[in-house]
Amino acid sequence: MDYLASFSQKRRLCDEMASFSAKDVWKRMADEYCCPFEELHRVAMPEKETQLFLEKISGGDLSFFRGKRVLELGCGASDVNVIAEASPILCRFMHECGAIVEGADIRTQGPEKFKAYALDLAKSGALDFLPTNSFDFVFCLNLIDFGSHSSLRNSPKIFRLGRDEHSRICGELRKQTERLLAKEGIFVFSYEFEVAAMKKDRNGFLDYYQL
Repeated sequence: MDYLASFSQKRRLCDEMASFSAKDVWKRMADEYCCPFEELHRVAMPEKETQLFLEKISGGDLSFFRGKRVLELGCGASDVNVIAEASPILCRFMHECGAIVEGADIRTQGPEKFKAYALDLAKSGALDFLPTNSFDFVFCLNLIDFGSHSSLRNSPKIFRLGRDEHSRICGELRKQTERLLAKEGIFVFSYEFEVAAMKKDRNGFLDYYQL
């Protein structure tokens, strides 16, 4: 299996291409993180539906996300002791699409090209420091399932919650997301182990969103 050349030795393709597909993004990520493309694509982005969702939003042209402000809650961490599936793959993916990316996770983040916060998202007010109406997209895919009394395997702090605590955290995250999203911003989240979305309406409230 051939390793691709180091991304650091090339100019950033993101600014040179008028449009690009998910495969282009994965290949650039493989370059940058010195990982075989086939291996990265196998372990990365376990929420495959998210990639399809992003392609559908963008009409298959992921340059649509260039300049968009993106926040991921429970993004994972790049610490060497963290398994590959818990690394911040989605934040990296969106960064390669040209988005302005911020990520929050309870783990301490290693060096990354996006802004990262070490936060306990189970605590009320953990996101209060972020400005209102400051994101076009908020993702919450690996932290907690908003549809079932369940937490996902990559969330060490919120694993096996009681029902009341689960409901409290979901309510807090939804309230914060509603505040953080700009007009017509989109919230992408786990619901019954699938990917769902809500869009901020003209009155400032989240409503279920279908493409």
